[in-house]
Amino acid sequence: MHKKQFGNNQLYSAFQPIYSFSNQACIGVEALIRANSATTGEPISVNECLKAPDTLSKSEFVGELNKLHLLNWTQRECSEDWIFLNFDFHNITNIDDISLSSLIAEFGITGRKIVVEVVESEIKDEAVFEGVIDVFRALGCLIALDDFGAGHSNIDRIWKAQPDIVKLDRQILLEATKNFRSESILRNLTRLIQQSGSIALLEGIETKEQALLA
Repeated sequence: MHKKQFGNNQLYSAFQPIYSFSNQACIGVEALIRANSATTGEPISVNECLKAPDTLSKSEFVGELNKLHLLNWTQRECSEDWIFLNFDFHNITNIDDISLSSLIAEFGITGRKIVVEVVESEIKDEAVFEGVIDVFRALGCLIALDDFGAGHSNIDRIWKAQPDIVKLDRQILLEATKNFRSESILRNLTRLIQQSGSIALLEGIETKEQALLA
């Protein structure tokens, strides 16, 4: 596992499996960043390790993190599966800042292997939102609408973005385990996502009860 050091933070990739019940197999991983102190070896909080160093802009830093993820992912035995990558879309004004083309060329992979996670709440401008989708689509990447159901999610984004995958916020799953009404809402929301042509993905499954509900 390759690591990258920024200041005293030694960063490394953590791959969270994406499991398909219908295929009975792991079909991909979500790339997450974790870090230890280079001096003590103690774990560093996620918020701390996601802070960009003074020498890099936020978009440049995220690019370095995704480069590390792709380096580690391509060396795994199951790198033929999808890799879900996160980007920073806060206050984005220049779509070129999040282009993935150089990394795809560097690692010699096809865009179809990459699932770009788009958090709808991070992009307020509809024109920018549509532009972001177009950029990644042109590279052949799949689009995942992340954290759907959290905050003020807009169902219109599903129609406009036509994402390949809609990731339902974990809170929806937790509520669905509490009573039949919430479970019914989850079932109907999942059906609506599937009827729109997208795959529904439930986040944060940790117990047998939650797995059975999924």
